Amino acid sequence: MRKNNDCRGTRPGIQLWKSLPGRLLSLVLLACVLAAGQVWGQNASPRTIEGRVLSKSGEPVVGANIQVRGSKVATATDANGKFNIYARIGDVLDISAVGYRTQRVTIGAEGTVRIAMETDFGHMDDVVVVGYGQMKRTDLSSAQTTVTSKDIGETVNTTLDQALQGRAAGVYVSSPSGQPGAGANVVIRGISSITAGTQPLYVIDGVQIRPGDFSDDPNSHPTGFANALSGINPDDIESMNILEGPAATAIFGAAGANGVIMITTKHGKAGDTKISASTTWTIQDKPKELPVMNLQQYATFRNDAAAAGGAPSDPSFANPSVLGPGTDWQAALYRRTLLQKHTLSLSGGNDKTTFYLSGEYFSQEGVAPGSGFNRASTRINLDNKVRPWLKLGLNLNPSYTTEKVNTTNAGIVQLAVYQNPSVPVKNPDGTWAGPVSTQYQYTNPVALSYINNDYNKGLGVIGGGYVDLTPIKGLTIHTEANTNLNYTNNYQFHPSYQFGGYVNATTVAYVNTYNSWWWNWHSRIQYDTKIGLHSISVMAGHEAQAYGGGALNGQRQDYVTNSIQDLSGGAQATSIANSTRYDGAQESYFGRLNYVYNDRYILGATLRADGSSNFGPDNRWGYFPSVSVAWRISQENFMKNIKSVNDLKLRFEVGTSGNSAQTGGGYYAALQSVPTAWGTGFLSSNFSNLKLKWESDKTYNVGVDLHMFNNRIELIADAYKKYTTNLLTQSVYPFYDGGDIAYSAGYIQWPEGNVGSMWNKGLTVTLNTVNFATKQFQWKTGFNISFDKNQVTYLPTPYITSWNSTQAQFQTVAGQPLSMITGYIAQGLFKNYADITSHAVQTANGVMTVSPQGTWVGDIKFKDLNKDNVINASDRTTIGNPWPKYTFGFNNEFTYKGFDLNVLVIGSIGNDILNYFKYYNTIPLDNGVYGNYLKATAGYARPSSYNIADSSTVTLTNPGGTVPRIAPGDPNGNNRMSNLWVENGSYVRVKNVALSYVVPTRYLGHMPIRGLRVGVNVQNLFTITKYSGYDPEIGIVKYQGVNMVGIDTGRYPNVRMYTGSMVLDF
Repeated sequence: MRKNNDCRGTRPGIQLWKSLPGRLLSLVLLACVLAAGQVWGQNASPRTIEGRVLSKSGEPVVGANIQVRGSKVATATDANGKFNIYARIGDVLDISAVGYRTQRVTIGAEGTVRIAMETDFGHMDDVVVVGYGQMKRTDLSSAQTTVTSKDIGETVNTTLDQALQGRAAGVYVSSPSGQPGAGANVVIRGISSITAGTQPLYVIDGVQIRPGDFSDDPNSHPTGFANALSGINPDDIESMNILEGPAATAIFGAAGANGVIMITTKHGKAGDTKISASTTWTIQDKPKELPVMNLQQYATFRNDAAAAGGAPSDPSFANPSVLGPGTDWQAALYRRTLLQKHTLSLSGGNDKTTFYLSGEYFSQEGVAPGSGFNRASTRINLDNKVRPWLKLGLNLNPSYTTEKVNTTNAGIVQLAVYQNPSVPVKNPDGTWAGPVSTQYQYTNPVALSYINNDYNKGLGVIGGGYVDLTPIKGLTIHTEANTNLNYTNNYQFHPSYQFGGYVNATTVAYVNTYNSWWWNWHSRIQYDTKIGLHSISVMAGHEAQAYGGGALNGQRQDYVTNSIQDLSGGAQATSIANSTRYDGAQESYFGRLNYVYNDRYILGATLRADGSSNFGPDNRWGYFPSVSVAWRISQENFMKNIKSVNDLKLRFEVGTSGNSAQTGGGYYAALQSVPTAWGTGFLSSNFSNLKLKWESDKTYNVGVDLHMFNNRIELIADAYKKYTTNLLTQSVYPFYDGGDIAYSAGYIQWPEGNVGSMWNKGLTVTLNTVNFATKQFQWKTGFNISFDKNQVTYLPTPYITSWNSTQAQFQTVAGQPLSMITGYIAQGLFKNYADITSHAVQTANGVMTVSPQGTWVGDIKFKDLNKDNVINASDRTTIGNPWPKYTFGFNNEFTYKGFDLNVLVIGSIGNDILNYFKYYNTIPLDNGVYGNYLKATAGYARPSSYNIADSSTVTLTNPGGTVPRIAPGDPNGNNRMSNLWVENGSYVRVKNVALSYVVPTRYLGHMPIRGLRVGVNVQNLFTITKYSGYDPEIGIVKYQGVNMVGIDTGRYPNVRMYTGSMVLDF
């Protein structure tokens, strides 16, 4: 029987497929499925999205930040506003840039985006760096200022601290020296210590660096002015956040009293690798010359000195009128030189890993031979998101620096003024010339700058690594370890020589090897949450750090030949060796609470406890709390209708920070080696103080932040008062009481203690405005001004420091600001006999003596302040205040299409300078008869007679001057320090004028260049000042352990600089 196959029937799908309409429908469904699969695949995996960010006028927005919302993937636009970023179709991009409103764009299927940015001059949504974390700018309740990478790039900076000048209110930046490689003095909200450090704490990606204060000594010049920041390339910095308010600095406890500067370096962003290369060439001009006597004037001076009995006569000066101008030593010394800088950086990555790698070569020749600074540095920053809840990072910055210091070590700048114009630079045969003899004469400064070989070499590494864990939303566990390692070699080789009749028979070599280390490990846990209108952030952490270092130095003399400069070339019998070492440690606990209610009311509190090995058990731990509150008035309902106000915030804060210059030397009794009958022995060099503790600063601050007219006006003002107690001071008593170790080996120094107090109070104001803004032209202005006043309130024993044991004295005493200039009040010159006899006695013997060997016409008349008819030390008084009444910075930026013009003006008003260099080089015979003097000395007083028999009739043949007569032995005491040598140090300086141009890509043709920016720059264009020295910008130096302010000893001058630069992006 046959089977009937028809009973199985036909499936509907097959029937549909067999029909023509069914076949067409099936093909359409298949195409839809394939298309959906393709779209799904595109959405499932990221790809490179190209885009461009433009302003409304069509100009490229450079440096705009593009981030994929909900991820860490981010990049930035290049010089043409273009960018590439890894993202999926459907992702949302957040585009932000300074001066523009944040835009949001969804990526479409075409995979390209074009964004037109709307102008918005506010930056209230920025996230800023704070101590141990970050915070929205609107949530800040403490005073702090941000300096951006753009600000840094406007000026030519050897070190990063120089870039702060004029950029931030409350930050006083001055230069202790114009020598290549020299760092800057940075004082935030006034100086608050007599002996401890004045520099702020720098935190560079977690690495804590506090540069030492610059020291100077006329008998032992510093071996360079480079500081601990000299190995860092300023171009690697993304931003510097200056923490000034007490609530911001208290989180750093014992290190925060001088302010904190948080530095964030550049990191890579996801997208195509960005290659950037730059080159900078700078011509450094000669400094202005101090006017000194020419050969004719010097010869006249020598003849008059001989007539007054102050020097032997010299037949070659018999007729000054036939002489030429003589040697211009300053012109012979200074020259125009080059500064060059070349950098290369690569940055990029993907959504998991980003990197930033840079290299720099910096070379600066000094305008004086024998000076210069070179730096080679690299930086690598790596960030890796291993898992959604785990992120790792590493930053490393090795550097190598060399600093040529012949000029500073030998006092070449001063010698170029001291040397007289009768001495030639070179002999006719081309060899170095010199004076006719060695005694009482000066050597050849130009020759010395070439033959000496003094230099410093430094190898340093700073860096660290971190781990971030986010196990649950809002909870972050962070741990990081950082280190700072430095190895420095200081070499000095001073050969024997003969320049004319000037002979130096001894060759001396010094070698000093110094190393230091610091490590820090800190961990913190932070939880952020928002419950309704309440935003809460809580952080707690622990930190441990240790530091140490040591030095090994050696010296030898009597070299057989100057060709061998190693220590082994000197006589072994002259060998001197020494070594030192130190170490210490600190442990800390800290925490912070931030609470914000309804974006209106802000409360912040911090507490830190520091325990240091430098203090005894009773005071080993210090506690540093702070509290701050803020009220965003603009968020209140009654402000809603005031459209002109974008943001208005009132702030109040109070907090405590600490300061310490200690390495344990005050708490412990250090040992000193002393000779004994049985060989070398050891004794204590100081009394220990088991009760020694931190200096403590308690600061109150009230501030206001105001943003108006679409954020085109930003006003920030703060008023503060800082009380410093427990000042670290050392008792000063006569040597016969046993407290002067320098008087004799075996003496013991008086103990260091916490005795003294002072306050600082001030006002800082910042005003930023957008004055004009169109599609093609924009004009922005930034102005900041700072007022600060200091007063010592308690100090049982005044600090009186005499520079080089001379009449130049600085006094710190209760009731006055720190480091006041003291001296006598000069009332002109004695004009005649009656003028002398009616005045107080000025001679050292206390007896009225009218004669050339006593007081004579042409001598300086000093004011008898205490009316006792005798001029003596009791008539000294304060004659100058080295602290400015206010400082300011004024910046203007003009942009037109691709052009950018930036002009920065800085100023310091109301401070006095003790022009010690002028004092030493003006009073006749103060510098001897073989040294030269300033040109003003040529107008020295000329009595009509030097015969005592004419005392009743002698008068001045050139009345009206201020320079005293030639007085061998100075019986009248004309060299007393007086107000004659104190000058107004106020100045206004056009610090920088920079013009740059972004070349449009259409002009770059087919070159593989994405962006090109060229620029020119003039730095230190001109200075308006009445000060007669090289430069009114006089920094702070530490002399004999005390901070000394406002003394000009003939420092290396700053110069005008002309720069051309080019930046290429690939």
